[in-house]
Amino acid sequence: LQSTMASRAAATTAGMAGSSGSQPSKEVLDCLRRVYREFYNPISFTGGALVTSASSAGGDTQVLAVGSQRNIAEAASHTVLFSHTVSGSSGERKAGSLFPLDMGAAKSATVSPSGAKVAVVRAVPPKNAPATAKPKHFIEIWTASGLKQVINTSEQHDTIYDSCDSTFGGLRWSPDETRLVYAAEIKHVDGSSWFDPSEAAKRPGRKFETREPWGELMGAVFNPTLAVLDLETETITLPLESADSSGGSAGSVPATSTSNAVAIGNNTSGCGEFTAGSARHSYGQPVWTPDGKGLVFVRWPAEAQRRLGLIYCLNRYSEVCYMRLPETVAKQAPAPAAASGEGASTTTTSSSNINAAGAATTTATPPPVINVLSARKPAAEGGKLPAYTAARSPSFSPDGKTLVWLQNAVDKPHAAASAIVRCPWPAVNGSSADASAPTTPAAAASVVLGVPEESNELCCTMQRLPPSCWLDNSRLVINATCRSRVGLAVLDLSAAGPSRLQPLVDEPDTNYTLLAASGRQILATAASPSRSPSLHVFTVAETSASSESESTVARREELIAGVAFGVSARVLDFQTDGCDWDAILIEGSSGSEAAKKTERPLVVVPHGGPHSAFTFMYYPMYAAMASQGYVLLLVNFRGSLGYGQRNLMSLIGNIGRHDVEDCNRATSYVLEQGLASPDKVAVFGGSHGGFLTAHLSGQFPDRYKVAMLRNPVIDLPAMAGTSDIPDWCYAEAGEDYTPDIQATMSMETLQKLRTMSPIIHAPKVRAATLLLLGGKDLRVPPSQGMIWYNALRSRGLPLELLTYPEDSHPLSGTETEADVFVQAMLWLRKYL
Repeated sequence: LQSTMASRAAATTAGMAGSSGSQPSKEVLDCLRRVYREFYNPISFTGGALVTSASSAGGDTQVLAVGSQRNIAEAASHTVLFSHTVSGSSGERKAGSLFPLDMGAAKSATVSPSGAKVAVVRAVPPKNAPATAKPKHFIEIWTASGLKQVINTSEQHDTIYDSCDSTFGGLRWSPDETRLVYAAEIKHVDGSSWFDPSEAAKRPGRKFETREPWGELMGAVFNPTLAVLDLETETITLPLESADSSGGSAGSVPATSTSNAVAIGNNTSGCGEFTAGSARHSYGQPVWTPDGKGLVFVRWPAEAQRRLGLIYCLNRYSEVCYMRLPETVAKQAPAPAAASGEGASTTTTSSSNINAAGAATTTATPPPVINVLSARKPAAEGGKLPAYTAARSPSFSPDGKTLVWLQNAVDKPHAAASAIVRCPWPAVNGSSADASAPTTPAAAASVVLGVPEESNELCCTMQRLPPSCWLDNSRLVINATCRSRVGLAVLDLSAAGPSRLQPLVDEPDTNYTLLAASGRQILATAASPSRSPSLHVFTVAETSASSESESTVARREELIAGVAFGVSARVLDFQTDGCDWDAILIEGSSGSEAAKKTERPLVVVPHGGPHSAFTFMYYPMYAAMASQGYVLLLVNFRGSLGYGQRNLMSLIGNIGRHDVEDCNRATSYVLEQGLASPDKVAVFGGSHGGFLTAHLSGQFPDRYKVAMLRNPVIDLPAMAGTSDIPDWCYAEAGEDYTPDIQATMSMETLQKLRTMSPIIHAPKVRAATLLLLGGKDLRVPPSQGMIWYNALRSRGLPLELLTYPEDSHPLSGTETEADVFVQAMLWLRKYL
């Protein structure tokens, strides 16, 4: 269906383009190309590391930062490595790399604990193979003297998940630096036709079987598991597969698994709860235990009915688990292993030549014991405990005595502020013979940072903690959000009981993003709507022994400067029904006279989610638009993330009303203040922002002259049957979701969803409308945009539909992103 829709949309677009009149002049296009390159060229930093050498003079720190940079000429994005040295004595930069290093096919890299080694994951397309062929994955080990090892992992499993991947990925060194653990896709054997005569044919009759992926942006993610690579024996072990598979069929957790079972709908965590034939569990985000003999990781239990999309959804049931590795896994010599279908190990080969045969594979036996650390405690002693059951991102303190992780409630909002949970390590009941294996972890775990109810409190809105995020054994560094501001804050865990966030770097005109923290140093980026990200190292002052002492910044060094653009930004504050919300106004520096301000066109931008937020960061498209004379109004309506849980929950059951009212009120305020022309108002949004764009253009047809929609939600009942997150459609409408609701919902529920949908306002739309759709969007399928397009076609409006067949929900491909910018600017120029 999606392929058909994409083809039809592309054909329609071609037809419309041929009859739409004259093309823009060369001067206009040259100007837009120049603006695009100027505002989209700056580096976007994605990760980093701080490596301090005890042998260096003054304890100098090597700073490594990874970023991405667009290359529109090649329709690609480069992954770039930056390297700098910072003096330990003065905190000042001593040296920087002459040039950034293009990492090429490297997917990710991680530095060993001592700083002596770097592990690099590289994906290389096979030679003389079709473009659709799976790339081969290699793990390279580098030292100061060069490349030391190359291990071909492609025979043991499929894709290695990038350590920057926010859901499953993770590449971690063991404490003794002899092993690596990472997340990878279980090896899948493709089926063959019933009539395939070749001897190589496997699994006859299964050529066209359907496999269920993990949804949007994870169309090729089916069965992630954990792999342990022993660098001394060059052996790859899949330690969880004896716990989760048998002969290639989906299996259950072994009877030796221990947990406090938690029922979530039809999903029950624990041992033996899933029958053969159900979906297998998925695993990711691994970290080593301090003694290097076990793993802590995240498990997404198998779903009894269907999988719900994971990306951008923090409310999916998941568990932080512990598994002690058998000794055979820790130091496993190469030995033959029988192949037994999907998920089983391949035949082991001797690998004395690491560039030839690749790594050997074994499967751990007997089945490991899996302890669920994040299981909910029963509501005993008369106290009702928070139902935080979506756990993720485990991290150990440097001394290994404290384990923390992030948790969210399995609730209607798909995103919300996260709690931080602390678990002393090892967490034992005193009767365990193995001090490293927690037997009563749930009784030991406690929430040290809760979710604030109000908008004036700092909260944690991070998807994951960076691999290195500790200043010392008791101070954890996170990004702290309060409304549209994001800064750096310290969570001091030295005292028992709940803690509070201490603002460390919190400036009203700048957003900070944490990349790494170690040994009193913090690596972070700084950005604002008028300045692209810059890279900084902060040195935190020594603190006294008192737990009441505040952490402060002693030194700050800018390693890479951002680019300042000729735009300005400020926050407009609002309140409705006791809920605070705001909007960010971005405008160019030219035409500041009052008379000219009233002539400027206004572009209103509601965000998606709806439980996300615009923060005071750099947005290339909006800065570029402002530089061309447009006023941008980025609206954080009620229900946005970072304004307190009470505010966030107020939108549930009120979409299409509260959010629409707030966007229109913010628009009215800007116009009343004489900051833009009331005759030149456009609205531009994607996903739920597209939902609001459609609503605003339909409910207020006299105000919004132009509407531009990216992958918009148009018809909730229709989307519920095609999206990877059907529960979203019901949850945001205030309804409970069950897997069979599409077939059993009442007419009242159907009418409620229909009434909340913008499609009912289509007959009133008069705005010139541009639709931008991703052909592979699983979150809001392109059929939603087609519903709006077809509803407006008979109205004689300026209307255009563009489909990007190979792009998905974010429309973030390099070529797609560039085209969206140019198309939007041309549309505004023509109709506003």
